[in-house]
Amino acid sequence: MDVLPWLLAVQPSTSPGTTPGVPAASPWVPVATLVAAVIAAIVAGVAAVLQRKSGREAAQAAHLSAAASQRAASAAEAAVELNDRVSTGNATRSEADSLAKRYQDAASQLGHEKAVVRMAGVVAMAHLADDWPQQRQMCVDVLCGYLRMPPSALTERDAEERAEREVRATVTRLIAAHTRQHHWPGEDAVPSWSACEFDLSGAVIHDLDWVGLTFEKRVHLTGATLTGHCRIINCRFEYLGILLDKLVLEGSLEMYRIEARECGVSLDRAAIRPTGELRISLHGDPGAKWEMCYPEIDGTVDIYISPDAHTDSLVLCDAEVRSGKALIHCAEHELTSGNARPFLNFSGWKVGSEATVRIDSQLMDVWSAEWQPRQIDEGADVVLAARIAASE
Repeated sequence: MDVLPWLLAVQPSTSPGTTPGVPAASPWVPVATLVAAVIAAIVAGVAAVLQRKSGREAAQAAHLSAAASQRAASAAEAAVELNDRVSTGNATRSEADSLAKRYQDAASQLGHEKAVVRMAGVVAMAHLADDWPQQRQMCVDVLCGYLRMPPSALTERDAEERAEREVRATVTRLIAAHTRQHHWPGEDAVPSWSACEFDLSGAVIHDLDWVGLTFEKRVHLTGATLTGHCRIINCRFEYLGILLDKLVLEGSLEMYRIEARECGVSLDRAAIRPTGELRISLHGDPGAKWEMCYPEIDGTVDIYISPDAHTDSLVLCDAEVRSGKALIHCAEHELTSGNARPFLNFSGWKVGSEATVRIDSQLMDVWSAEWQPRQIDEGADVVLAARIAASE
């Protein structure tokens, strides 16, 4: 059977609304389109979720990384601080060990039998006091302790005695240089020792020369022996004054323009030897309290009281003038009752037959000073007169 003519004769039918010659659309196309859209939306949603999760994890990772970096930085800082402390501690211990060794070396030198080595020890201890503020008082105590050692225990021959005297003079000069209010021209500035306490009790000192010094604590010279020419001039004792009780004066000692208003200057039971000469001037500015009770005077005591000495006070009572000379005068000044009056007490004196006493009567007549001697032996030369000169 010839099918071709039949197939050619058969024409496809057309549905209403379709274009002839164009195949009709499949009914599955809308469904497929919807399914594809849903799948695309699901994929996009999943991608968005994964992206957000990835972002959160990245942020958390970044936060953890930053925290770890901060902890690492803090650990590094702590390590650096610990290293610094360890280094500082090591340096401090090393410095302390070095200072302690210097102290031991200087102390050993001070006990050496040769004066030249002891001199080196004095200088070394002074330098150590400058470099070691925490133990400055200890170094000063060692130097003062050296002066308190009996010189006879260290020297036997004249040459050694002279050398030892120079060593001791160096100590007093170093004390002066480190407590001076204003440095002299050409003198190097050094750390101040004024805040230290100086205990020179029982010391033997030759040619003490303290001029323009400041002491913030009490200075002890109780029982000290002064020889040669000594001076304590224009010095300020700010806290507890200066103790010269039981002083043994074999040389001369000048004291004036002393500021010691709190506890003052104490010379109780001082012994003025026949070769001793004590000269005190009361000028009123800055002023001091002077107390000299029960002194033994075999040498010379010369006290000048200025008309403007109203801020001073002087108690010189129960003195025993055995063979020496006591002179209390105002030079040639005439006192008036209008002057402010210092407190003056010269009571209880015992004057021996070989003694000489001169007191300006103006001090009693105008300033009402108390003069009540306890005993005046026959032959004693006692004169009370106005305007007594120093030479009388």
